[in-house]
Amino acid sequence: MNKTANANPNDGEGHYFELGMVPKYVFTSYPLRIELPTYVTFPSSNYYDTTEPDGTPIPHSTVGVFGTGVRVTAPLTFINWRYGRWSVHADFIYQHLFADGVVFDNENFLPPVQGRGIPRKSSVA
Repeated sequence: MNKTANANPNDGEGHYFELGMVPKYVFTSYPLRIELPTYVTFPSSNYYDTTEPDGTPIPHSTVGVFGTGVRVTAPLTFINWRYGRWSVHADFIYQHLFADGVVFDNENFLPPVQGRGIPRKSSVA
């Protein structure tokens, strides 16, 4: 994976490795599926931002992001099979940002979204 738009373009090319699994259970009495997606990313040392705007170095972490959650999926059997297999799902995903470069990028470069819960640094003195 090459750099994202929020990564530091001055640090050269960076990559990350992602390891994950999705254990699932399908109920026999009702066609309901529960999945537990879990993953962890391992970024290269220059994948995320490595310096603050004032030049202060941002420490590198071996683990970038850890995510886990639950997804519940139910088929929509009332839709005719000729239109394909339709389903609806709901999921909750928790992500923990380990790498300080990820946290820095999320605080400074993502557009504000109500309810995200990530504090924004003010550009007004």
